[in-house]
Amino acid sequence: MLDYTTLKVGDQVAVAYPGGWSIMNQGVYRVVKANKMKVIVERITDGYLREFSVKRRCEMGALDRFRAAYLETVAEQEARIERRQQEAAKRQAWSAVEQAARDKDFTALQKAMAVLESRLDPVPF
Repeated sequence: MLDYTTLKVGDQVAVAYPGGWSIMNQGVYRVVKANKMKVIVERITDGYLREFSVKRRCEMGALDRFRAAYLETVAEQEARIERRQQEAAKRQAWSAVEQAARDKDFTALQKAMAVLESRLDPVPF
């Protein structure tokens, strides 16, 4: 969890928004101004400014605190993106196994199972 009070001008942070089923990434920003009350960040790509409250730990002007955008570290956002990509690869491998089983193609099923086993996490004993 990112501590808003320790942010300095020039730090890079990520903005996330809790969506309907998962957390939505809204890009990487740079801190422009940081004090005890608010943090102002600027999007690196186009210079769009957003204000975040240090006390409420969410975007200023948001009516619903629990569904408002918030700041996080860039590493947290990259880890979430990596995890989503791995989950998508597992889903794709499962669908290939299911398709090979429907087609009753044994060689394709063996190949799909090998791909699926390489994508699954090892179970610790």
